[in-house]
Amino acid sequence: MISALGRRSIREITRRRARAILTVATIAVAVAGVWLFAIPDNVDRTLEARVRTDAMHTVRLAPTAADLTDDQLADLRAVDNVRALDTRTLAQTEVRFDGRVQSVILVGVGDFEHQQVNIVSLDDGAFPVPGNQLMTDTENARTGRLSGGIGDRVELRTHTGAWTAFQITGRGDTLRYSSEVTDGVPVLYLSNADVQRVTNHPAANSIDIVASDPSPPAVDTMVSELRSILAAELPDLAYRDVLEVWREGSWPGSDEFGNFVVVFNVIAGVALVSALILIFTTMNTVVREETREIGVMKAVGGTRRAITMSFLRSALLLGALGTAAGIVLGIPLSNWLMAYMTGEFGGTRVGWRLSGLALGLSFAVGLGGTVAASWPALRRASRVTVREALSGHGVTGSYGLRPLDRVAASASIGSRWSQMGIRNTTRRAGRTVATAVPIGLAVGTMLGFGAVLMTAVDEDLRTFDLEGADIIIGSVSSGVTATLQEIARENDVILIAAPAAATDLTGAT
Repeated sequence: MISALGRRSIREITRRRARAILTVATIAVAVAGVWLFAIPDNVDRTLEARVRTDAMHTVRLAPTAADLTDDQLADLRAVDNVRALDTRTLAQTEVRFDGRVQSVILVGVGDFEHQQVNIVSLDDGAFPVPGNQLMTDTENARTGRLSGGIGDRVELRTHTGAWTAFQITGRGDTLRYSSEVTDGVPVLYLSNADVQRVTNHPAANSIDIVASDPSPPAVDTMVSELRSILAAELPDLAYRDVLEVWREGSWPGSDEFGNFVVVFNVIAGVALVSALILIFTTMNTVVREETREIGVMKAVGGTRRAITMSFLRSALLLGALGTAAGIVLGIPLSNWLMAYMTGEFGGTRVGWRLSGLALGLSFAVGLGGTVAASWPALRRASRVTVREALSGHGVTGSYGLRPLDRVAASASIGSRWSQMGIRNTTRRAGRTVATAVPIGLAVGTMLGFGAVLMTAVDEDLRTFDLEGADIIIGSVSSGVTATLQEIARENDVILIAAPAAATDLTGAT
């Protein structure tokens, strides 16, 4: 059995169905926005676990060619704080498949069955063996970078310009190099020997290390000792790139992901504030519309508590409906966004997660926020006297006593209708502010995002104009020879050809 006050609460919701639906929808959007706040924590925990599973390197040294013997590798692995160490050959060339030619990153692996660092996991098929076999990264096909599957044959351009065929034997991934696919370049995994044969690299050019203690001082000490050993064993060793260090809690794409999450936090915050303001204005409107009914309830013996609970039930009913709808919407929305952003920025897909924190915040915002936003109206309803309710029907004679009212009443701007509109905005100042704030937030957010987008596009165009090169030919070791420069200058289709030198320097890890 539902009490009379309970039926009155339900009737209050159904009497203005459009308003009730709008309020419930707004609460649902606010609750759904709460689930966006759970994305960073879920992603961080999942990808930190992936970092440990893949044994992603803490430090990468990038020599031009490190031809190390087993004994020399053992000396490097014996350095204090080195938990695991592997050498690899990294190169970039071109791949030809299904009539399409594009750049590709080649990742050489010494022994697929006994990997220690940046472990390439096998998702399907088999690991390649040396001699014209390779493995494609799982992200290649998902992103459309390279659609070749197991059993297909692809061709790699060698250092002589010729093409050599390889067969795809499997699909796999590893966090560090799968993230490169999201930047637009597919990744293929081969043996170290095959990468060196195709690109004419004399030896491995990447030394990947996992540190037992990833703190900066410990890593600095470890790197200094490793470099000392390498300098002693290979006096002519040079480095082709700066030291790559991944600090604890970071992963490929973590910075871009963090910047992207800020956008969703702003959207979620605007939705939350707008919902609370709408609930505030809705309950105020309900109380004013029911002023005469409140007077009747008090005249027949209704207490302040009974009247407050009657309106509170209406507010909680709106909040419960909005919370339920928001949770149903928020769970799939947050998981879809989480999978999308980790795929775009981290080169991996995060499975579905149910956040207990987000679930608790949903009830706190949907129910607690509704009660908090409704409380001023509930307090006002309980204090209305019988005389005020029955004689004035909610209209008080206090208008004109405030300075703002007198200024609005004396305004002579525009027509009589415009003057009436100005007076109405001050008659219910709270309602006016509550209406203006969500509009201001929406407009400000739109203008802010628009300004950021226009600035980013403008900077990209300026950068492109400054760089200005359609084709860049580079060499890591020998540089661009004078003969090649002369050929470029004499070619009729080349407007400008200019040599340039570039290098990377680092003074500390």
